[in-house]
Amino acid sequence: MQFAFFSGDIAAIITEDIPYARPTFFVSVPRLFNRIYDILKMKFDADKTPRGDFVRMAIATKMKNLR
Repeated sequence: MQFAFFSGDIAAIITEDIPYARPTFFVSVPRLFNRIYDILKMKFDADKTPRGDFVRMAIATKMKNLR
């Protein structure tokens, strides 16, 4: 069993911490999950490839189903 701790930089959690640790279980507080979501959403909103279209469609469908 391995443990990884947050480096302190929220922007680096997506690009450095998570790829390095490769967690199968991720414990955090809602504020951090919201920041991660915002970073990923910003990246996929700027992505004009089919991958970005697919992710935007998947998020829209999920949000529609939640309502």
